[in-house]
Amino acid sequence: MKQGKQNHYNGSAAEYRAAAWFLENGYMVWWPSVHQDAADFMVSKSGKYRRIQVKKAAWSRRHRGSRRYYLQVVINRGTEGRRVYSAKDIDYVMAVDGERLWLIPFKSIRAARSLMLDKKGPAQLNQPTRLRYDPSEWRVV
Repeated sequence: MKQGKQNHYNGSAAEYRAAAWFLENGYMVWWPSVHQDAADFMVSKSGKYRRIQVKKAAWSRRHRGSRRYYLQVVINRGTEGRRVYSAKDIDYVMAVDGERLWLIPFKSIRAARSLMLDKKGPAQLNQPTRLRYDPSEWRVV
């Protein structure tokens, strides 16, 4: 299978895993008829609606040959015609890494282009000085 197609399948699987978590926790999940909006789906509970953008986390290295691996999710690319999200578009980002999930309020990270959620090897979770965060605060599973 071509890499681009596999990425699409992985992204769709992450969306379904995220939706399953919301359903398991008493939310209604609302899917758009056409996927042209910033939100992948909406959820509601007790009359409150929230727009959710799902991101599949990926392991990567900062430098070629490095033994340091970081679990990263890209939020806003803003290049090559890719969407830059705003608080008008989404309320939460749900990051998915297999069975691990992070529910991140968008208002707390809107300045971020990407987030590092975990690490392997001799590394620290390096964070931009303007955005301090603790990924464990967002972990739901």
